[in-house]
Order: sequence, then structure tokens, then C-alpha cells
Amino acid sequence: METASLIISILALLASITTYLLHDRRIKKQEAKINEYQLTKIHEEEIEHKKAQLNGDVTIFKNDSKRILHITNSGKATATNIRMEVLNNINISMLTNPFPYELLHPREHFDVKFYLGIGPNQLIKVKYIWDDSYKKDNEFIQVLQMY
Repeated sequence: METASLIISILALLASITTYLLHDRRIKKQEAKINEYQLTKIHEEEIEHKKAQLNGDVTIFKNDSKRILHITNSGKATATNIRMEVLNNINISMLTNPFPYELLHPREHFDVKFYLGIGPNQLIKVKYIWDDSYKKDNEFIQVLQMY
């Protein structure tokens, strides 16, 4: 009888140890995944804080071909050496040409005044090029409506 009790006790102890080890292994795997996720997220946030993001919005004056392109930095870093290219074959005459624009902090903007030439094309395709803390020669292409 004592032998049976001893065997049952040993089996119960082995089952408890096995359960603990399996549970511990599972917990450690989960912790490793959580740590990896957190490190990735921190790295991505660090990169985002080094990036500027430029985009534009057009103001149209009624009964006039005059337009104003508001270029805004919606990123988290300062943009420098900002350039702009018109990619489609559209006739525009810039009244102000601030390019290359030296410095644009987050949530700031500057304006480019221009006249739109006569023609059927009511869309303008522009490419913004800038440098920031993350890299040089970032690019963003945008299509803007002119009507």
C-alpha cells in the first residue's frame, strides 16, 4: 500500500513539474514575442520622428486663373531643401518661386502663387522632393484638381 502511495505521489510530482515546464516555456515564448513587438514599435516610432511628410492643397480664386498651392509639412521632423516638379504637361506660370525652400518645420506651410494656363487639363501632377533626418531626396507625388 505504501508503494502505491509513493508511486502515485511521484507521478503527481512528475505531472506537476511537466505542467510547470510546459507552461513556463509557453510564457517565455509569449514574452519573447511581446518584447520583439515592442522593440519593433519603438524602432518604427524613432523612424517616424525623423521623417517629414509634404503635401499640397490648392486655393482657387473665382473668375481668375490665379491659384495658390499651400505646401504643408504634416510629418514629425523638419524638411529641408524642398523642391517641386510639375510632372504632367500643363502650362503654369509661377508668380512666386521659393524653390529650393530652405526649411519647413512640422505643421508649418508655405505658399506658391501661380497662374494656370489655358487648356483642357484640370489636374496638375506634382512631385515634392525634400531632405529630412531620416534620408535625403524623399519624394511624394500628388495629383491636384485645378477647378
